[in-house]
Amino acid sequence: MAYNRLTKDQENAVSNLSPKLKDLADDIFHAAQDSGSFHDSACDMLESGELNNFNDDEIRMVLEAMGSWWE
Repeated sequence: MAYNRLTKDQENAVSNLSPKLKDLADDIFHAAQDSGSFHDSACDMLESGELNNFNDDEIRMVLEAMGSWWE
């Protein structure tokens, strides 16, 4: 299982997100291509301050749509 790829169902779930959250999903997706999993990329982005405009529920919603998790 690749942790930085989306299945068709996950692509559909992401497409149903709000534009703001779709942009976040896109940012996480591209970051994961270099650094590994969606979850790890989101953690790195959080630590660097890139996710300051998002609350935990928004991050969780995006990562769950992408087949990942957030705690």
